[in-house]
Amino acid sequence: MKIYIVDDDPGSQLILSTAVSDMGHEPVIEGTGESFMENFDLTQPSLVLLDWVLPGISGLDICNRLMSTDTDNYHYIILVSAKEKPEDIRQALDSGASDYITKGAAMMEMKARIGVGIRTIVLERERSELRLQLRKLARTDSFTGLLNHTVILDELTLELKRSEREGSFTGVLMIDIDNFKAVNDTYGHIIGDQVIARFAAVLRENSRPYDRIGRYGGDEFIMILPRSDSESCFSIAERMRRKTMDLEMDDLVMGLAITCSIGTCTSDHKLKFSSALVAAADNALYRAKEGGRNRTVSCRS
Repeated sequence: MKIYIVDDDPGSQLILSTAVSDMGHEPVIEGTGESFMENFDLTQPSLVLLDWVLPGISGLDICNRLMSTDTDNYHYIILVSAKEKPEDIRQALDSGASDYITKGAAMMEMKARIGVGIRTIVLERERSELRLQLRKLARTDSFTGLLNHTVILDELTLELKRSEREGSFTGVLMIDIDNFKAVNDTYGHIIGDQVIARFAAVLRENSRPYDRIGRYGGDEFIMILPRSDSESCFSIAERMRRKTMDLEMDDLVMGLAITCSIGTCTSDHKLKFSSALVAAADNALYRAKEGGRNRTVSCRS
């Protein structure tokens, strides 16, 4: 673990870095508060050994700044100072420091206090990772990793609001695997699940970085295409359809191949709401199915 040491005194730097190294961790030394704030990684919980008196930004100021930072991450700050009056320690803790070490303290005590901080940060990083996983689970379809039904529709609402402000178009593709029930009935649900997973990967790998893809339900998917007119939507849909035809699945079942049907629609002044846009694209998808499958149909056609 990297442990930050913020101190302008070479002697204190040596003592603290020796303690950190002896405990099997990597000391990262910063000589000023400014350099620390420039280089400090706010994106994950960290342990900081912080001198109270620094040139420029003081240790107390740094504590206050980190406490006021809008982040979910907790940083364990041990303030290090020659000050040892009770009121000084109280001021340090009130500023946001987690612990306080008096300069000149025995190495054993110093390591013990640093050890508490290390254990705290390890637990906090585990909690932070768990929070990220829970947020991801709340937004994604657990099987494909794509956005789930609720989130993709929320994203469409937000995208339509943005496009209305900009005066641009937003496209929607409703995509369905052709005859998927026959795949399940013939080869079983395990193979069917693998087909869905590989199809989702095709959509992801051939989309643009700013497109959003969601699993609408079962074998039906939805794509949001920002800043896309009807011609662009149709072109992207056709690329997805062709890539689906090229999808290799002989390792699952020799000779297994799938196709998809796609309905496209693009927002305009008559289609401002997500429900209307989805309904229009879904209707186009229905016509693609009725027209023989493995084709793209626009809601304009």
